[in-house]
Amino acid sequence: LHRYIELTQNLTISTISTVIKKTSNMTNPQIERVLESADNLMANNPVIFQYEKLSELEKKSGFNKVYFIGAFAVVILSAVFLVGGAKLVTKYPRYVNKQQQIHENRRFK
Repeated sequence: LHRYIELTQNLTISTISTVIKKTSNMTNPQIERVLESADNLMANNPVIFQYEKLSELEKKSGFNKVYFIGAFAVVILSAVFLVGGAKLVTKYPRYVNKQQQIHENRRFK
């Protein structure tokens, strides 16, 4: 039984790695254009985006550096939302609506 489980796990891992290798070269041309334009933006602003460090990370991991920037942005935005962003998201539209009503009342008087 243990041998069967071990063989099944090895087979599953090898199948997954084969699928990943085969699909890693298949990309959408539109996604490629977006990645290329984002990479050009990062290359034009190397200090802000730490372009050299991201290039090293890209070489080590094999993933595009734009993905790392996207993941970093998601983490930061999630942290801001968790710290106090939920209140901002729920209260800000109410504030804007009140300001619009005040402005309309002043305009018609």
